[in-house]
Parts: sequence; C-alpha cells; structure tokens
Amino acid sequence: MAGLRRFGAAVARHGFVASGRLDGYWERNLQPWDMAAGQIIVREAGGMVSGIEGSDDPLKTGSVICGKNRPCRAGEDPEAAGK
Repeated sequence: MAGLRRFGAAVARHGFVASGRLDGYWERNLQPWDMAAGQIIVREAGGMVSGIEGSDDPLKTGSVICGKNRPCRAGEDPEAAGK
C-alpha cells in the first residue's frame, strides 16, 4: 500500500482530535513545525500526545500519536463521555 488518504496539514488532524471529530491520529516522518502547535491544541483540550514508541518525544523523532483521554464505548453519547 502506498499510503492512506490524509486531509490537510498535520495540525488540522490534531485539531480534529481536540474537537472530537477524530478519536485518534498517528503519523510518522513529520517535522517539528508540522506538529508543535497541534500538540498544544490537543493537550489543552484534555487529550494525550506521545511519540509512537510511548516514551519518546514526537518533536525529536517525528512520529506522533494522539487521542482523547477517555475512549467512548459502543452506543455511548460522545458528548456525554467527557462529563
């Protein structure tokens, strides 16, 4: 497979996670300027951001994974999940 379809810049996908449009997001081979602002946005929204390996710094490795802190269960209202 050549790759997955991506919509917009990396910071846009971070914003989608922060707003709840996406449950999570990961990508490799990014530059620090591609994800620095997005990390702040996700963390300020209560989400988590990490390197793909778990303990690495995504700004140094270029690999990032982020998501909301609390997963929703099937059938659960996503708006009520954060309350």
